[in-house]
Amino acid sequence: MTSSTQSTETIAFTETNVERAPVSRGVYFLSRANRVIFIGVASDGTSIREELLRHLRGERGPCTRAASEFEYDSSPNPRALYYFYLESYLGRTGGLPPECNGDLD
Repeated sequence: MTSSTQSTETIAFTETNVERAPVSRGVYFLSRANRVIFIGVASDGTSIREELLRHLRGERGPCTRAASEFEYDSSPNPRALYYFYLESYLGRTGGLPPECNGDLD
C-alpha cells in the first residue's frame, strides 16, 4: 500500500519550509496573496521538494519565484492527480490557467 502526504493548509514559501516538503512525487501549488498562481507536478525522477526549491531559487522564472505560499499532495500517480487539479481549477475560472502556468499542454 502506498501512503500519500498532503499539506492541510498553505505554508509560507521559505527555504526552511520547502526543505520540509516531501521527497516524493506529486502535485504542488504556488500561491501569492492566497491565490493560486501555479500548479506543478513532480514526476519522472524528481520530487516535490526538488521542484519547490527550483521555483524558490528562481530557476523556473520570476513569476513563480514571487510566490508567498505553497501546498502539496504527494501521489504514486502524479500526472493523473495533476490533470484532476488542473481541470478542477480551469472549471472554476472559466478556462483561465493559473497566472504562472502560461500555455498549458
